[in-house]
Amino acid sequence: MVLYGLDLAERATRTYGLSDTDETRRLLFERWERFWALATVESRDGDLQRSDPDAMRGIRGALAAWRPGNGTLPLDFPLISRQQELGNLGAYLSPLRRAGLVIDGTLRPSPAGLDIVDAFWDEADNKHRNRYQDYALAALDRRETKLTRVRGNLTLNRVGKRSRLSVLSTRPRPAQQLRLYEALFARARDTTTLGVSQVVSAATLAGVDQPRGVLHGAIAGRFGEVSSELHDLFVTALRFGEAMSVLLRAFDRTYCALTNHGWSAPYVTIA
Repeated sequence: MVLYGLDLAERATRTYGLSDTDETRRLLFERWERFWALATVESRDGDLQRSDPDAMRGIRGALAAWRPGNGTLPLDFPLISRQQELGNLGAYLSPLRRAGLVIDGTLRPSPAGLDIVDAFWDEADNKHRNRYQDYALAALDRRETKLTRVRGNLTLNRVGKRSRLSVLSTRPRPAQQLRLYEALFARARDTTTLGVSQVVSAATLAGVDQPRGVLHGAIAGRFGEVSSELHDLFVTALRFGEAMSVLLRAFDRTYCALTNHGWSAPYVTIA
């Protein structure tokens, strides 16, 4: 979604004769992000909770902007509060650059990223996929403040069904899955990502999907042989999780004691 949005933003600067700057691309990307979020909510008829596999960053903003029916939808709503403070694209860009999918120092997908972008809506043999891109590109026209739910014979609902987060497993998209696997895991720049992904895959096949269970099983060697480096990493992760749990319980007790004393009490009493 992010790679496609970055590429679409660059297309939009050319299509609409906008200044070729990172600030322009950022604003256009945010407009794409709102369009995509509304399409996802539309495809789920507004039934989307924060814990849902299709939920996205800024889900509350998208749900607040969406309305049932056939009327137009806004494209200028705040997707998240404190948008500028949170750095907009920052949460996305760091891992994508680290994976070599976005060129360092730019907002442009790399050649490896463009292969994924090209198949965002579907593979090359789908003759209808350009209609989806045309709809998305039209949504980035900043002269338009409202989003129509039908463009030609394509609906916003179908856009959401074709682009929401769960689409790679529900359609399914084996070729695109392979591209993403190769980019994110097989060609990972560090020495542990591929090994972790193999452990998680083996654990999932074994019916273990809770983090603590995966870590215990990996350390015990139940999900395949792991390197000493990866073993130490799993041990550290398990210890860190246990330490955080203890600290959280201690904080809760401290907070409870403070509230029970009317928000004011000697330090020794609270301790």
